[in-house]
Amino acid sequence: MHLRRLEWVLALLAVALPPGCGARSGLPGEELVRCAVAADCPATACETAECVAGVCELTPLRCDDGDPCTDDRCEPDVGCIYRPRTDDADGDGHRAPLAGFAPGEPGACGDDCDDRNALAHPGRTETCDGLDNDCNGVIDDGARYGPSGEAPVRISASALRAYRGDLAASKEGFVLTYAGLEADDTNLFRPVFVGLDVTGRTRFTTRVTETNVSTFPGPLAWDGQAFASAWSDARMAGGYEIYFALFSADGKKLGPDVRLTEAAGFSLNPAIVWNRSEYVVIWDDRRDEGALGGEAPRLYAQRLGADGRLLGGNVLLSEEAGLEYPTLAQGTRRLGLAHTVHGEPSRLGFRVLDARLAEAARAEELLGANVTALSLHALDDRFVLLWEEGNEAGPGNALYAAVFDEDARLVVPATTIASGASFLRSHAARSFGDRFIVVWADDTHTDYELFVQTFGPDLVARGERARLTNEQGDSVNPAIALGPEGTLGVLFEDFRTGTRHVYFLTLACTD
Repeated sequence: MHLRRLEWVLALLAVALPPGCGARSGLPGEELVRCAVAADCPATACETAECVAGVCELTPLRCDDGDPCTDDRCEPDVGCIYRPRTDDADGDGHRAPLAGFAPGEPGACGDDCDDRNALAHPGRTETCDGLDNDCNGVIDDGARYGPSGEAPVRISASALRAYRGDLAASKEGFVLTYAGLEADDTNLFRPVFVGLDVTGRTRFTTRVTETNVSTFPGPLAWDGQAFASAWSDARMAGGYEIYFALFSADGKKLGPDVRLTEAAGFSLNPAIVWNRSEYVVIWDDRRDEGALGGEAPRLYAQRLGADGRLLGGNVLLSEEAGLEYPTLAQGTRRLGLAHTVHGEPSRLGFRVLDARLAEAARAEELLGANVTALSLHALDDRFVLLWEEGNEAGPGNALYAAVFDEDARLVVPATTIASGASFLRSHAARSFGDRFIVVWADDTHTDYELFVQTFGPDLVARGERARLTNEQGDSVNPAIALGPEGTLGVLFEDFRTGTRHVYFLTLACTD
């Protein structure tokens, strides 16, 4: 009798007592768990158990190590896990910063300026190899680049004629793209992905894409493990769409083409950048012309993971119409975007985007007039914008530049950095963090030849310009990239044989 009365009292107490935090609540459908001691309670590694008046009370375990740079969570079979919020992808003991932070700044949770390359991290000795080895924001501290003395190498030897695409580099050497008109494809330009060593000798050749339309290759980006390219072609019933593909460092195509756009109207002129954690592609798009009327391209963007996976859909960057020819550069915290603006004359606009591609700021004024070419380059915590201007007679006779900070404020106004010839056309530039190198073509010596010169963040020249080509026939349209062993590669088009072909030469590190 006394035993039955005790059971009745315990049951009554179990119902009357309020459940503890995380305890079995006693609501319909949830059975109370009886216990004599805490060990009788079926707790996981993420719960603490108490036996209160013969009933189990389970309380969630709070995992918090007090470190904002870890993601804290509990796994039932393990318990608390504290995982760093950023990666050390290259295994050098230094982690990448969070998106939107400069390496090493407060809250960045990482100080590695290049987490895909173990040869670059804070404290490492700087060498002349095209990398910021010590992560001080400067590549090849104090080094200068000049002609190597090696003759240019013709890359498009098998083509009837060819146009260059882009040039990039990894520790294995250089890679490039070009579009060639082959003897057996008299109506189609085929894009080719080519790997070179530092002397210009071919390591591999791969098709960028297999389509039954002429395709001209677009820009390249290197993330430390793979190369990415974006381009537009008209394989889909004549409508130009943007495509993306990945390639390994040894030339293998990593999966099929990824279609980024599927919209009415042409999608053209893609620009691509690796922002330390994902790819960003931005292009000008005419899907909205019917609604806006007239020539109304707008800028759209797409984010992709390191594996080429689409991250969300297309993003409209601005409601403004008449924006074209985007060019990108990843700064220390923000992504810089420059573009042309329709008008009489056409002008240049500049803005900065955050890690989610939202506009953070834009320049108050437009630059240039009759802009025919533009490029953007990150210079420490600033952006250098370069452009050329055309006229009714053809190319202009000067190359211009301006400098913005990461809040889109104009720091150095428009400045002429190359002039003196009758005509100047086509340029390429590469930032070294505290200076930048520019290669351009002008007709100082009758034919167009290539020249190179270094400039500081104040747009003042550092040293004299040097001539890179000296052949009968025009040398134009350079692209440049920093390669291994202290080499700067230059890809360009040349008419020395009487037909447009693609050539490659190198500059050597002299200091």
